[in-house]
Amino acid sequence: MRNHPNAIEVGLIYDVPKYLQEGCCLVSLFAKPHFSLPVIEAFASHEPLIVIDIAGTSDVVKHGLNGLVVKKNNPTELANAINFMRNNGNRAQEMGVNGYKDALENIAHQI
Repeated sequence: MRNHPNAIEVGLIYDVPKYLQEGCCLVSLFAKPHFSLPVIEAFASHEPLIVIDIAGTSDVVKHGLNGLVVKKNNPTELANAINFMRNNGNRAQEMGVNGYKDALENIAHQI
């Protein structure tokens, strides 16, 4: 994806909301099970997510409600999910709002 004209690899950043607002969603491709800070940052910014189906991220991202969950090592499914988010702005925005609400109800008290 590094060479794709619609993808931006940013590395370590401190102004997370600025970058989240630039795209249609956050794609988190962590392959090891864990609870991901970028997922929380996306929820806080009302951004929908695309994550890999692994423990941790797929436990908080509910497919179709606050983001999309795709199978690990399935580039076609990932591309379809990205295209869905990009082509269905209203639905993606709704998922972002749902993620924010879900984070307030189920995650904020744990932080």
